[in-house]
Amino acid sequence: MLLFILVCATPTIVFAGEKAIYSTFTSNKWQKRVTARFLMVDDMLEKNKLIGKDKKEILELLGKQTPYEDVSVSIPKDSNKKYLVYYLGKSIDGVMHSETDYLVIYFKNSNVVEHKILTYTYDF
Repeated sequence: MLLFILVCATPTIVFAGEKAIYSTFTSNKWQKRVTARFLMVDDMLEKNKLIGKDKKEILELLGKQTPYEDVSVSIPKDSNKKYLVYYLGKSIDGVMHSETDYLVIYFKNSNVVEHKILTYTYDF
């Protein structure tokens, strides 16, 4: 019985500990712990108003973007806007599918005009 409790509780304890560590954004954590970005994206967006920042400021804050060939979500294209994409992480939602989230930051005339979180769902 104790073994069953330990096996069931361990993932929850590990996730709670990781959430406590990574839910607060720092540029260093964002760039080094790519798979934990989904935990800190809300804090990052709250602390850092991205609208109006230029591309150089975004790259200093968030580092290099995720290579386009590694992005599995379809990004709406606008001929007047350029964009950067950041992988936020993957989650398994139930037994039949998982989701991958991306932060997309849109630029017009070199300044951020919009940002969105896009989700790609994999069905098994």
